[in-house]
Parts: sequence; C-alpha cells; structure tokens
Amino acid sequence: MIEMRILQQVVILAEARSYARAAKMLHLSQPGLSRSILQLEARIGQRLFDRSRRQIQLTEAGLLFVNRARDLLARGDDLEREVSLLNGSRGGQLNMGAGPYPAELILKPALKTLLSGPQGLRVRVSTDHWLNLVRQLRSGEIDLALAEFSELTGEPDLEIRPLTPLQGYFLGRAGHPLLSEEEPSLQRVLQFPLAAVSHFPSRIMGPMLQGLPESSLRPQVAVITDNLDVIREVVSGTDILGLFTLSQVETELEKGKLVVIPYTAPWLHSQYGLITLKRHNGSPDEETFIRLALEVDEDIKRKEKDLAKKYFNKN
Repeated sequence: MIEMRILQQVVILAEARSYARAAKMLHLSQPGLSRSILQLEARIGQRLFDRSRRQIQLTEAGLLFVNRARDLLARGDDLEREVSLLNGSRGGQLNMGAGPYPAELILKPALKTLLSGPQGLRVRVSTDHWLNLVRQLRSGEIDLALAEFSELTGEPDLEIRPLTPLQGYFLGRAGHPLLSEEEPSLQRVLQFPLAAVSHFPSRIMGPMLQGLPESSLRPQVAVITDNLDVIREVVSGTDILGLFTLSQVETELEKGKLVVIPYTAPWLHSQYGLITLKRHNGSPDEETFIRLALEVDEDIKRKEKDLAKKYFNKN
C-alpha cells in the first residue's frame, strides 16, 4: 500500500515542478525527496516525471497518478472532517476557492465572521479564475467555489446559488481626461489602457470588443494581475482605467484618489455564485459560511445603491 505521505509528496512536486521548491514545502531534504520519488517509480514500474527539461514535467502515467492521488488525499481530508464531527469537535478543514473580485467582496467579510466563533476550524483558500476553480471542485481539491458562473450553465454536476448582480464601473484617477466629458462612449473609454484581471467572461469581453475603436483588435491592457490592490494603485497614479464595483473602492472614492468615469452599461455587471458539486454533502461549517456569504451579499447590495447615488455621475 502506498502511504498518504508519498501521495502528498508526488502532488506537491507536480505543482512545484522543482525538487528544491517541493522539498522546502514538505520540510524534507532535496536528496530525500528525490530518493522517495525514485523508489515509488521503481515500485510501480512507471516514470512519473520527465526530468529532461528545465522544469520537471509529469509524464502521461504521472498525470494519471497525480489526479488519482489528489482524489485520495481529498477523501482522506473528508474522512478526517467527518470523524471530528462525530466526536463533536470543530477541528475540521474547509477548502474553498474564489475569484479575485468575489474573494474581496464576499469571502473576506464572511470568513472573518466565521472564524470569530469557536476555534479549531482550519480554512484553506485558493484564489483563481472560474475555470480552474471548477476543475478543483471536480478533483476534490476544494469543497466550494465563489466565482463567476455565467459560462457554467448546462453543467449537470454543479449546484449554483446565484448572488446579487452588481453594477461594474470604470474607475480612473482624480483629474482623469475622461472626466471632462459628460457622457463618453465605450469607444472613447477604451482608447485608454486597462489594468485587468487575467480572465474576463465572454458576456463582458464580447461587448467590449464590439465597442473598440476601429483601429484596435483588442482592448489595450497595460497591467494583468489578479491582485486588486495592484490595480487600485496603478489606476490611482496613471491614466490607466480599472473595473470595480463601488464598494471595492469606497475608501479611494472618499479620499478622492479614484473617481467614477461617467460611463456604464447593463452588460457591465458581476455574476457571481456559490458553486458546489451536486453530490457534495457540506459540513456544518460550510453551511454556516454559505449563510454568512448570503448575508454579506445583501449588505453589499444595499451599499452599492447608496454609493451609486453618491458618486456616479457626480463629476
């Protein structure tokens, strides 16, 4: 029988693609990790990793092995959590994933409330775009995803609880050239470069492509990052524009660091949801988090209306 610690070593090495990085993450020596992997490969009669490249890569057998190992590790976590629940303890683990925008809007405040209760719960959060998060759901790496769902309709294995659609706005620095125009067109707005996350859904990218200046094939994207703090900082000091809901930039709006560009459209809105597998049985902690997330969603809906009255079309 292959020990769980060996499965964990293979999975972490596959993700790190480096013996040095994986050994550090596992608190092992690099030679020790290498020996462990070689012994496993000899035992099963298959090479799991291609070491001929600069970064080690999974072989076909390695990919199959890693996918199965992730599933077994996830099942082990599920068993540990269920046993702890039978014992009446709150020592389980909640594995979640979120896109960069809903992580900031919903996950952070809900998680803060969840973890302010009895101690013992351990939470692991993966921040990624919706395509990767759904893959992690199906592989058992996460139990719940908080993400864009507009491109996930018709997926029979997914349970989606929609959250309130929130209007999105282009934000710019104080004194931005577009503020001198009463109602700039989308074509005019897109003459300025954007600081953007790595993935836009097609329901937003489609209208943006149609609204481009004739000389452009794609929107100018000056910065691509899933770190929203970086986007806020870049936008506040340049003519680059960012896309946000108003509650995400409330502090910057109050200080005058950012201002709302007087353009918006019906298609420019969020479409986030709480996503699980239909066959998934959530723990009590997961159900509590979902309840808290829905409460946060209601609070944000009210706040967005108030902020829109205060800041949109004010300039």
